[in-house]
Amino acid sequence: MANTLPEKSAQDLSQQWWDGPRAERRREQTAVAETEQTVLRDFLGQFDVRGAAVLEVGGSMATAVAGLPDHRRWVSVDPLAQDSQGDGPEIIGRPVEDAGLERGAFDLVFSCNAFEHLSDLKKSMAAIHDALVPGGYVYAHFGPIWSGPDGHHMENISWEGRDLIFWRDNPIPHWTHLLLEPEEMTQMLEEYFAPGLVRKIVNSVHHDDWINRRFYEDYLEAFREADLTLVSLEGQHVVDYPSQYPDGPYRHPAFTGLLGQDPELVLNHRFGPKYRNFRCRDMRVVLRRPKGTSPSR
Repeated sequence: MANTLPEKSAQDLSQQWWDGPRAERRREQTAVAETEQTVLRDFLGQFDVRGAAVLEVGGSMATAVAGLPDHRRWVSVDPLAQDSQGDGPEIIGRPVEDAGLERGAFDLVFSCNAFEHLSDLKKSMAAIHDALVPGGYVYAHFGPIWSGPDGHHMENISWEGRDLIFWRDNPIPHWTHLLLEPEEMTQMLEEYFAPGLVRKIVNSVHHDDWINRRFYEDYLEAFREADLTLVSLEGQHVVDYPSQYPDGPYRHPAFTGLLGQDPELVLNHRFGPKYRNFRCRDMRVVLRRPKGTSPSR
C-alpha cells in the first residue's frame, strides 16, 4: 500500500478529521499501557499475585507468566489455543463462558487485548463474575474498540505474500467503518486497490467474527449487568500509527460528503442517544465482584 496521505484542500485547517485528533488534543492522552508486557507489568504492579489463583482471559501471556514466582495457579482461557495442562499455566482452548470454570475459584482475572474479541460480551462477563471469588478483581486492557476512530481492527488479511494489519497497513479513514455501508466502503477502496484485496478488507471490517463490534457504552452496560463494580476506567484516544492511504484522495461521494462535517456530530446523529463516546479507542478497566453476591446466571 502507498504511504502518501491524500491531498488536502486550501480550506482545510491543520489536519483533516479522518487523520485523527489534532495536536492540541493529543495532550489529553491518558497513560494507558500498550504492549502486552507493559500491561502485565502494570497488572503486577497493582495486584499482589502471591498465593493467588489468576484467570487470564485471552491467553496472550500464558508463556510469559510461567516463570513468575509465588502465584498459586494461572489458568488461561483462549478459544484460539489448544488445551494444555502441565507444570506451567493451564490453558483451556474455549471461550470463557464455555470453559467449565469452577465458580468462585479465582482471586484475580487478567486480560490483555481480548475483550474486543469476546463474541458474546454479556455472557463472557457473567462467566468472569462467577469465576471470581466475592471481592475478587478484574484487570483488563483492550482495544481498539469498534466505536473508536480505528475500531475496524483490520487484521487477518494476507495479500501478495504479506500479512496486513491495522497498525501498519491501514487504508481506512477514521470512523468510516461506522459511517459507510460495506458497499460504499468497497466502492471507495476499489478506486485504488485490487478487487480481491478490497473484498478481504471489507470482510475483515464488517463481517469477520474476529471482533465483536461493540461500542464503548456496550462494555459499561455488560459490566453493570454482570454485577461487576467499575473501580477505575482509563481511556486513550490517540491513534499512534500513520494511516497508509493511496497516492490520491478518496473521491467516492459517500466519503467526500462527510468532509467538512464534525465527525462527532455526524456519529451522534446516527447512533445517539445511546452511543456518545466515539473518541476512546483503548480501555483499561479495573472491576470488582462485590462481596456477598450470587452467581449472575
